[in-house]
Amino acid sequence: WPLGAFTERRLLDFFLKLRDEGKLFPGADYHTLLAWSCRLRVTQWQARTSVLARGEPLAGALLVLDGKLTGFRDAGGGPSVWFGPGDCLGLESVLGGVRPCPVDVFAARPTLAALLLPADLEDLRREYPSLATQVLQGLYAKLFAELAEPHGHALLLLAEAGARVHFLPGSAPALPPGPLQRPGNLAPEDAEVAQRLAECTAPAPRWINHSHTSRVQGTQAAREDA
Repeated sequence: WPLGAFTERRLLDFFLKLRDEGKLFPGADYHTLLAWSCRLRVTQWQARTSVLARGEPLAGALLVLDGKLTGFRDAGGGPSVWFGPGDCLGLESVLGGVRPCPVDVFAARPTLAALLLPADLEDLRREYPSLATQVLQGLYAKLFAELAEPHGHALLLLAEAGARVHFLPGSAPALPPGPLQRPGNLAPEDAEVAQRLAECTAPAPRWINHSHTSRVQGTQAAREDA
């Protein structure tokens, strides 16, 4: 990847701007972003340059600082995803996931992106654990927002239905008394439809038994009914 010569101060200015705009690391303080800027490298991409190929293993993540990246799911088709300032590409690779690049990525215009490797997070954890917590919180918040975007309402309904249980460290959590709250205070029929929608939009495991065709067909029928 083409690396550019950037000072920590210039990289810090990018992160401070993205934080103030609420696009990346919204809860991080100045010292956290300063320590973060001292560990990252900056990649430079000219317009129409290939950045990643579909199916390519992701060794790190790209945090777009300026410019625009475009992703194509089908060869010869139109663009299907865009990455602007504050967007991240390949966060799963640095947060413990293993996933090849799902699209062909090109630079739509001259683009600057910070290169994040798993070793960068490990170094920050060892040297400044409290600062690393803020960085991880910002990265996970960004990842969860991207995952929930296609079907955010279903995931929010499931999260709202879960009862909050409080217990002391080392003790067993007690079951909440009474019936659980229904998702979104919906009627039983509407809650059932929302639950079926959330289940059918969940990712299927790669090791699924193809002999269970009836179960797959039932999921498709549930999606159509929802």
